[in-house]
Amino acid sequence: VGELRFVCQWLRNSASRVTLYAADVDPMTGRPSQEPSEAALARQIVADIAGGPAGQSELMARAATAMTVPGEMHIAVLQSEDGGEEWHIIGSRSVKHDHATGTVTITMDDGTDRTLDPNNESIFRVHNPHPERPHEADSPVRAALPIYWFTRIIQATA
Repeated sequence: VGELRFVCQWLRNSASRVTLYAADVDPMTGRPSQEPSEAALARQIVADIAGGPAGQSELMARAATAMTVPGEMHIAVLQSEDGGEEWHIIGSRSVKHDHATGTVTITMDDGTDRTLDPNNESIFRVHNPHPERPHEADSPVRAALPIYWFTRIIQATA
């Protein structure tokens, strides 16, 4: 569906322009301030996310697509070879949890599997909860599926 693809790409492009910054929380409103925090450590932590502005741009773009299409993603913070951090958006189908051993294995973008080191790496799920089944993800694309299937049926019978 071309219109849906256009919207998803527009959201991706818009999200890639987001600037991350550390903000203090206003004790009166509970909302983040609109000005960056003066706390040097907080500013450095945010500056290091995904390797800086270029990596943050790609991270936000991929997050927008994940939250729009499947409605969920996993964010993996992995240790790089140089001892730093790498941030990755991982699709839910690419995360495997072995309950017997407690290990989590993810399939990376290049197709290789990586077992997470629980002492130095982390992964967490971000999702839009379905209104009736909150453990399931919901997304704007899910609402378009009946139209998609109806269109396919019409095309197949024409």
